[in-house]
Amino acid sequence: MKIFLMRHCEAEAGAQLDPTRGLTDRGQEQAHMMARWMDRQGIKPDLLIQSNMLRSKQTADRMQKKFDLEPVTIGGLDPDGDPGPAWMSIMAAAKKAKAQEVLAISHGPLIQKLFLWHFGSKVVDELHYEHGAVAHFHVSGKNVVLHWLVSPNTVARDQDEMDMVSSDAGKTVEAALTVVNALLEADTGKKRWVLGPSGNHCDD
Repeated sequence: MKIFLMRHCEAEAGAQLDPTRGLTDRGQEQAHMMARWMDRQGIKPDLLIQSNMLRSKQTADRMQKKFDLEPVTIGGLDPDGDPGPAWMSIMAAAKKAKAQEVLAISHGPLIQKLFLWHFGSKVVDELHYEHGAVAHFHVSGKNVVLHWLVSPNTVARDQDEMDMVSSDAGKTVEAALTVVNALLEADTGKKRWVLGPSGNHCDD
């Protein structure tokens, strides 16, 4: 089974647990762009999951229009949710729907916790999970494998939609390298990836 874990797109400023905060105009465009990009990659979710929050629902609305799916609401995907129960809720919904490709739209800091939970880390600051970013996990039994993490900044650059690129574009790359480093450094003698002024390189 494929799980696509997405953070809602750029939202209006406000309290983290305010359920009425909606997407900005830029957030709406991000959602539209990411839906188009996923469709071009051949991603065809057969289950769409959203949280109780308006910003998640508005992001899901764009996905609903692209993939012709009625979203399922799971309160456990709200910002203050716990990663273990949240993941189990996604799995339960997928099993009930007999889904093979699931797109679940959540929030920070839960989405960072969900991502890092699979790597045995609880330090949310280790990962910058940009608004609108999507991670692809492949689930087989109890095995969960991360395939990729893609941000709207990456997609915008690839599609020459530069007005969708934010100033903190490098943070997603840095965050991904942090996760890789944590795994590699556990094995003494392995090479280590770093982000330098000329791009990513391997530091012996």
